[in-house]
Amino acid sequence: MDISEQAKIKIIQLIDEGQGLDPLNLAAVDRWVRASHEALTFDPVHQARFDEYCCEPWDPTPMRVCLGLWMLKQPLLGNNGSLGEDIPEERSIQWEHW
Repeated sequence: MDISEQAKIKIIQLIDEGQGLDPLNLAAVDRWVRASHEALTFDPVHQARFDEYCCEPWDPTPMRVCLGLWMLKQPLLGNNGSLGEDIPEERSIQWEHW
């Protein structure tokens, strides 16, 4: 599946934003989740999975963000086989501050 350059840029921006989110700011997390969901419109199957795993407000917020970050990275991995230099690896997510 090909991803437009515009979609790649938006996803990279959302990944950067997600890594800096304060999980206690529920409004910001909800905005980020909605924007992330919309950014995946180029792949309805991936978007549906994101909806299923990340859009439920009763799930723990840190889990929604961490899983959402992972799911945002997947189309980029599939597109070129690697995250490249623009996208930090999963191990850089600061799990301990949540």
